[in-house]
Amino acid sequence: KILLAGDPGAGPSGESYIVSEIGLTHTRVVHWSGESYTYMNHILRGMGVVNLTRAKTSLKSVIVILPYRTPSAEVSKLIDSVRVYVADTPSDWTGGSAQLKTVDYVRARLLVEFVLTS
Repeated sequence: KILLAGDPGAGPSGESYIVSEIGLTHTRVVHWSGESYTYMNHILRGMGVVNLTRAKTSLKSVIVILPYRTPSAEVSKLIDSVRVYVADTPSDWTGGSAQLKTVDYVRARLLVEFVLTS
């Protein structure tokens, strides 16, 4: 998983992606939303690229997609459940956060992002 900063226009800036293919001339990445982008390797050289899986503290980002009409009490229960899980497994996780990433009115869904550190 990588974080790209200073996007040349092929995708959103400052977003994290999963590398799906590294070729001789290009690299393909996939965004959590399912969109894929192909970057020419000479363009990636000019961008800030952070390998999130090789850092001393590993970050794991999980996006949970919920129906738009999910009651806020149920969203809170989900967030609380993840917090309890993180607190109960200190050998695996050192912390975490949760936030409502976006409300997608067109697709009638909520996106909640959990970022966990290990």
